[in-house]
Amino acid sequence: GWFGLTTHMVKAEMELLRYFPNNFEMGFKISKRKLQQGYYINNGTKFVKTSPEGLERLKHAKTLEDLYSVSENRDFHVVTPVGSTLRPGKELPGSRLSLTKEYPRGYAYAMNTPSATQRFADFLLELEGVFDQLTDVYVSAKGDDWEESIDRKALEEHALKLFYYWANFAPISRGCAVTGYALLMSTIIASGDVINSKMPYYRQLDWEAIFTPNPDDFVVNSRIWVKDRSKNKLLTQEVLDG
Repeated sequence: GWFGLTTHMVKAEMELLRYFPNNFEMGFKISKRKLQQGYYINNGTKFVKTSPEGLERLKHAKTLEDLYSVSENRDFHVVTPVGSTLRPGKELPGSRLSLTKEYPRGYAYAMNTPSATQRFADFLLELEGVFDQLTDVYVSAKGDDWEESIDRKALEEHALKLFYYWANFAPISRGCAVTGYALLMSTIIASGDVINSKMPYYRQLDWEAIFTPNPDDFVVNSRIWVKDRSKNKLLTQEVLDG
């Protein structure tokens, strides 16, 4: 099954300003990569291997019209890949990246969120595993000033991976991104730190997570923001004790 949530980058002749500038090229690359194996038609009920002629057209595809011709001019979707942390080599099913013909002209290029039972089980396993790893970082810190002994590099890695799997899982119909950012910030604050810098300019980390197949690559690309931290002077022991 699929949620009713559909987020467009392109709709007919419109390029959606909120999503198109930052994300279209990343999505287009993923679409081309997955089309090398094939695509889904008939609302996901049938998988079709890309024909030799389609593969040749794919090599030169630069526009949505070019991409549409690869599927023999049929509405289709591919599924974004999500690498597993707990089960190396396993690929989790991400989101549906669809391309459909619009009338009287243009195409709809959009992201849809799946709600299949097995997908829920796969992502819950990853989220629980990464959360356990994050918890171990806090628990392993020792001494009276435990904040100073926290392995901050490990904290950054597990916190970003928690965000990565949440953004790809997208289990709620609206507000997944802001919930993910709140989750990420809370893991940093729990260590006694605050992030000093603003959000990376002209970037949307939730979309970058969706379009990054390897969680380790996402950590590398995003770490520069969360590593700019300092001690939270407002989070005193008195505040923590209530």
